[in-house]
Parts: sequence; C-alpha cells; structure tokens
Amino acid sequence: EGKKWHKKKPGLIISFDDGLRNNFDVAAPLLEKFGFTGWFFIPTDFINSSSTTQHTFASTHSIHSKSQYKDGRIAMSWEEVKILDKLHVVGCHTKTHHRLHSSTSNSQMKKEIIESKDDLEKQLGHSMDIFCWVGGEESSYSSQAGRYIRQAGYKYSFMTNCSPITKNTNQMQLQR
Repeated sequence: EGKKWHKKKPGLIISFDDGLRNNFDVAAPLLEKFGFTGWFFIPTDFINSSSTTQHTFASTHSIHSKSQYKDGRIAMSWEEVKILDKLHVVGCHTKTHHRLHSSTSNSQMKKEIIESKDDLEKQLGHSMDIFCWVGGEESSYSSQAGRYIRQAGYKYSFMTNCSPITKNTNQMQLQR
C-alpha cells in the first residue's frame, strides 16, 4: 500500500507453521540472536490441546514433529505464543490444521477460518489480519475458502508455493 523498501537487499520472511514448541524453544532464540523476525502460523486447537493429547492431535492432523520433550508437550503454550507475538509476527493457520478443499463444508470453513481468528484475537488481545493456508497442494486452495478469508477480515493470506513477493503481488495470494 505505497510503502517503500529502503534497504539494499530484498526482504526475507522466515516462517514456521504448526505452532510447534521447538519453534519457540529453538528457532525463536536463533532468530533473535541474529536480528531476524520470524513469522509463526498457529493452528489454535493444537495450542489448546493438552500435553497428553498433543501427539495424537499432531498425527491425526498432519502436523509432523520429531521433538521429544520429557513432559510430552510438543505444541507451544498460549503464554509462548504471546511472547512470540511481542517480538515476531503471529498469524492464523486454521483451527485444526485443516486443508481447505472445495469439499469442506461451510460450517467447517467458518470454524477453521473465522473461529481460529477469534481464538487468536482473544488470546493475544489485538486484531488478527494474517492467515496462512494449510498444505501446498492446489486442491487445498479453494475459492470458497478464499471468500471466507476475505469476509473474515484478513488482510494478508500466505500460501506455501514458491514465488517472490513484489509490490504487485496480490496480498491474498502471497507465496513463500
């Protein structure tokens, strides 16, 4: 929106999906050490799940983690998400890490896109305008979901295919 980049090198987005605890414990400190800002995309029901159910949640919702913590918790806590939100960028990554195919029902679309936004806004105490789709398959990017994302008031929508972001890039189809 008319903003200019005043640096010699192009910008860089270092992003992390899925709300994994090791993103907080390992990646965030490294980013901070070297002066980078991370972008963390959070599936809210994964954060809401108890440490005793997180491995099951992850395996049944295509969240992959090889982390082994003695307490069994592999997802970030809301307190950790709040800390990240102060130094980094936090965005929505659906409620249950659901791919938004055209066969997804309207009620599921609302849950994944709108309710997850509400969850983040309630927990973080500010509006949420960044959404990140789950999956990189073309079938995961349904036009129906795109309408819900726009109607929910998201300003930016990230996808998982590779393409540079330029001043002419559609803010609702940002590739990374």
